[in-house]
Amino acid sequence: KVADAMVELLGPGGLMEMTNQDGEYGFGPMLPGGSYSVHPVKDDDHLNGVTTKDLVFIQRHLLGKSELPSAYQRIAADINNSGSISAADLSQLRRMLLGYYSEFPDNTSWRFVDAEYVFPDPSNPWHEVWPESYDINPLVSDMNINFTGIKIGDVTGDVEFGLGRNASRSNEEMIIEYELIDGVYHFVKVSEAAINSFQMTLGW
Repeated sequence: KVADAMVELLGPGGLMEMTNQDGEYGFGPMLPGGSYSVHPVKDDDHLNGVTTKDLVFIQRHLLGKSELPSAYQRIAADINNSGSISAADLSQLRRMLLGYYSEFPDNTSWRFVDAEYVFPDPSNPWHEVWPESYDINPLVSDMNINFTGIKIGDVTGDVEFGLGRNASRSNEEMIIEYELIDGVYHFVKVSEAAINSFQMTLGW
């Protein structure tokens, strides 16, 4: 349910609607026999749903340790919109997490796919250009046209909507030990915990 996506109706008397909190949109009366194209766009809050967990999952995919199983996840992992998943995507994602980017320089925050579309090769969703819009030619009757939204960078499905959103977190505790040596604090041990990754700000 992708809220606040702009859905453009390109054609005679073109219109524009925003999806509601349930991801729904609708257009008023349209001329029968007309040709239209329905095109959703959402390009805000690029960091939503993006954590170091995604970085780990993409890295494991590149190393062949645990491949991303779905075409949608692979599209989400293509941060730089190059048509493949590479170390360059990791680099851009890492820079986003570190605050060097406020938005992806080569991609929108969301991509959309016609919900009826079946990828001929899910392991290579770039095998052919997937439909990011839906063409109506001609309009004959009322229609329900659905899209699947893909949050770029979020391969783990943590994206959330609304105020006070937070990506999922575990309750694992991690103990960091330090000691004072010749007037300098040294970190000496991080306790083992059942975690894949963590991100933090340390204030002293």
